[in-house]
Amino acid sequence: MYHFKVEKYKELLDGRTIEWLSNNIKYNRVTLSNILNGKIECKKVVAIAIVKTLNNDNNLDDFFEYVEKGE
Repeated sequence: MYHFKVEKYKELLDGRTIEWLSNNIKYNRVTLSNILNGKIECKKVVAIAIVKTLNNDNNLDDFFEYVEKGE
């Protein structure tokens, strides 16, 4: 699972809203909010979709860190 680096929130969204992101990647707005506020982890495919939709110049590791299950 992947945990969002909360300190990167403003950098990643860059003025866009979670609702905008939700519409673009077709993912639940509330769940995205919880991911980007560090409350829940997500699968790699979701983390990649978030990063690629919002910032093509960065890598997954710039905004998310891999967390082993059970940590």
